[in-house]
Amino acid sequence: MATSVQHDIMRLVVRGSLELLLHENADMIDIFTEANRPDLIQTLNTFESSFMWLKKQLEPTEKENA
Repeated sequence: MATSVQHDIMRLVVRGSLELLLHENADMIDIFTEANRPDLIQTLNTFESSFMWLKKQLEPTEKENA
């Protein structure tokens, strides 16, 4: 039981961190757009894709919700 609770807490902490990173990433994309830096925007878009993939992996499965 404790392991399951610890796992859920870890998942929530990581998902919360990813939400913050995605928010910061969006702000940085706006800044780099104004600075006309498409190279940096592409890098941030790649990070965002990775963050979204990881966030999806951390979503509870149907089995865990039951």
